[in-house]
Amino acid sequence: AHLDGAALPAELVSYRAPVPRAQVWQSIMVDDNVIIAKRRRGRRGRTDAAAGARESELVASSFAAYRSEHLEPKPKKTILHAKQADALGASIDGVAGWVSAKAEHLVLAFATLGAAIEAGGSTHEAAALSTALLTHVMLMRREAMCLMDGLYSWVLWLRGKARGFGRMPDAVADEVQVLAGLAPLLGTDLRARSHPELSCADARSGAHPWGGLCRTAVPEEVARELWRIRTRKGGAQCLDSRALEELKRVREMFRDVGMPSELVTEVLDVPGEVTEEVAATRDWVGDLVKALDWRRRAFGFPLKAGEHINFGEYRALRTCVRLLIRENVYSSRVLVCTDSNVVLGAVAKGRSRSQRLRRLQQNFVAELLYFNIYLGALPVGTADNPADDPSRLEPVRRPVEDPAPWVLRFLAGDLSAIDAKLWDGGRERWLPTPSWTPPALDLSLIHISEP
Repeated sequence: AHLDGAALPAELVSYRAPVPRAQVWQSIMVDDNVIIAKRRRGRRGRTDAAAGARESELVASSFAAYRSEHLEPKPKKTILHAKQADALGASIDGVAGWVSAKAEHLVLAFATLGAAIEAGGSTHEAAALSTALLTHVMLMRREAMCLMDGLYSWVLWLRGKARGFGRMPDAVADEVQVLAGLAPLLGTDLRARSHPELSCADARSGAHPWGGLCRTAVPEEVARELWRIRTRKGGAQCLDSRALEELKRVREMFRDVGMPSELVTEVLDVPGEVTEEVAATRDWVGDLVKALDWRRRAFGFPLKAGEHINFGEYRALRTCVRLLIRENVYSSRVLVCTDSNVVLGAVAKGRSRSQRLRRLQQNFVAELLYFNIYLGALPVGTADNPADDPSRLEPVRRPVEDPAPWVLRFLAGDLSAIDAKLWDGGRERWLPTPSWTPPALDLSLIHISEP
């Protein structure tokens, strides 16, 4: 089917790669072939017809491939042109614009854990199975992953018991009941808009810790594209070690006395501090933020003294989102740039391995769920982070006079200008070169008639 024009790289959903930019997606897992077409609500126009035509082409190519090998797809598993369907372990509701775990997965996870609460405990096998199923449910709303705290510890404790049955602590029972109450919110709103703004957050430690925040407006299509390519894996989700924390303080000391940030980063570098993906992303994010004007909406604020630097960096990010909530921003995807690998990993995964940082996440997740806000992060180098200036009570830097050419094209609406900058080391490369490519659609020529 791929050689006849299906499963093209521009439409294929690939592991550890951003979702396609196209209006039609195709995902292949073992023997499951899932085709998803994004269509607009309301009046039907030729844009919908174009997506529907490509969807029909992919279906026809798939059926032709089956027939070429003298195979017939199972009628029970063949679902065509459905607005609501279950696929790849998720329940997709195109009418409501909502994606969540399958209903049977939700019921089975909470029924098993509920039975453990009634019985006062469980065996390790039953607890591990229900916890794994609940983890799958939480993947549909990453921000809520931090609420699974005592449950993991309890399952690990059961694993080391000689006897088969172990008592469930009251704190774990309370945790399960809280998650059951939040079950209707454990999903993703497909119609949440990308907030047309980019933010940068930073913090500095010391005797008088201070946070910094910068915000600037970007076109909505740019914000949507940045959300598509946001960091999904990040770095370590645990706190910086004592040695790395002291190294960061030394870096700040040298910057305070006027040493250029680029030189400080180069001299006081730690091999392996960031992953290859994060390092590559930092480069193009640095080019982007240096071309934007951050001076209009930037400010600093005091932080709690005596805390670990990672707490201050996460509090700065939390302040950014809370400020948006005060401005009545809801049902939105919010993107924040940070130079902290710990914060980047905690946001990408939804859960930090540090219990103390996880407490901050748990205090914050209620606001994200209530206001239907989806939080994403991008890595930026310390030298390029404009929020570093207000965190040091300094004037915010000006945008560079000669930004990178690709940045100008990208901000002007040419979203493909960023393709050459993206890290592609994690994408699977197993498909041969197809013999056919679909013609490009010029959407400017499409006219939608009034009803």
